[in-house]
Amino acid sequence: MGFTITNKTDFNIEKSIYQFNKFTGNNNLLPKLEIEFLPENKKFNSQKPVSCINNYNFYSTDNGYLFSLEGIFLRLNCDFTHAEVYCPDDMSDSQQFYISYILMLAYKYTVIANGEFIIHASTSVFGSDCICFCGLSGAGKSTQTSLWEKHLKTWSVNYDQPCILNRDGRYLVHGSPWSGKEHLFRNCFSPLKAIVFVQQSPVNSVERLTKAEAFSLLYLNNYVYPISEKCEQKYTENIYSAIEHIPVYRLNCTISETAVEVLYKELYGNDYYKEKKVVNMTYSAKTCFEMKNIAGDFLLIPRGSGAIDYSAVLVLNETGAFLWREMRTPVTVSELVKKLVDKFAPSAEQARADVEKFIEKMRENELIDVHE
Repeated sequence: MGFTITNKTDFNIEKSIYQFNKFTGNNNLLPKLEIEFLPENKKFNSQKPVSCINNYNFYSTDNGYLFSLEGIFLRLNCDFTHAEVYCPDDMSDSQQFYISYILMLAYKYTVIANGEFIIHASTSVFGSDCICFCGLSGAGKSTQTSLWEKHLKTWSVNYDQPCILNRDGRYLVHGSPWSGKEHLFRNCFSPLKAIVFVQQSPVNSVERLTKAEAFSLLYLNNYVYPISEKCEQKYTENIYSAIEHIPVYRLNCTISETAVEVLYKELYGNDYYKEKKVVNMTYSAKTCFEMKNIAGDFLLIPRGSGAIDYSAVLVLNETGAFLWREMRTPVTVSELVKKLVDKFAPSAEQARADVEKFIEKMRENELIDVHE
C-alpha cells in the first residue's frame, strides 16, 4: 500500500517530491495511489474549467477526473487509484513547488474513496494514544502540540495533514507526505484518542461537542471540492462514521501548562499529577555494563567491581540493543517509543508495548537506574 511513483527522474522533480520516499512500498497502511509523471498534454490548455476553488481548476471529462494548479494538470482514474501528472517542459520553480500540492488534493480523493479522510491537524502521541488538534489558521494547533511535548514528553505523527484511517471502527492516525513547515514525515500510525478543536481564550476550559457540532466542524476542517455526487456522499459518510466512534472536543485555551492539564483531565481522569509523574519518570542504563556484539549477538557484560554482583550475561536482540544504546543518558518511556518508531517504523502502540516490556525485563535484572 502507499505510493508508487514512475517517471519522476525524467522531469528533474526529485526535490519537489522527496517526502514521498518514506511512503513508497508496502510497509504502511495507507490507501494505494500510483503516480505517473508524463509530458505536458497541450490539449488540456484549451479546455475551460467548470469550477475554480482556491486556485485549483476542475474540468469536465469522460475519462476519470481532471484538475489543474498553476499550469500543472492531474488526471485521476475513476476508482482513484492512479494519477497522471502532466508536467510542462519548462517548469518554473514555483510550478515544481506546486506539484506536491496537486498530489495532496488527488490523494484526498483516494483516501475518501477508501472510506477515510485527511484532517488538517497537528498531532500529539501520548503513550500509544494520538490526539489531533484542529482549528483555524493561527488558532494554536501547533502551540498545543508543543505544550504537550514540553510537559508530557509527547511526540508527533504529523503536524499538518495526517490521514485518519478506519479499520473496522478502529480509527488510526497515520503520517503522510504533507506535514507543513515542520517537514516531519513519519511513516507510522497511532490509535486516535480524540479530536480537539482549539480556540484561543483567556480562560482554559474544554467541552465535548454534540454530534451535530462535531460533524459541521470536521466536515469543513479539510473540505475538498466534491468532484462527483458519489464522492460528496462518501466524504459525508466518512465524517459521520468517525464521530460515531471518536469523541470531539472544543478546547478554549491559553498558552500555558494549565491548558494541557485541563484537556488531560478530560481525556484521562483527574489524577493528573500522579500520571504526569509516571510519564516523566526516566530510565538509564547502568554504567557497570558494556554491550558487545559477538558473532551477531548483542551481549550485556558486567565489568569492573560491579561484575561480582551478577552471575550471568544477558543477550539482547536488535531492538533491545538499540534501546540500550538510547538509555546511555536518562530517557522517558515516551522518548524511547518515539526513537523506536523513527528507527524501525512500528506502530506507536506496538513500540510502546516493546519499550515497556524491555524496561520491565531490565528492572527485574537490575540493569537500569530509575529516576523520578
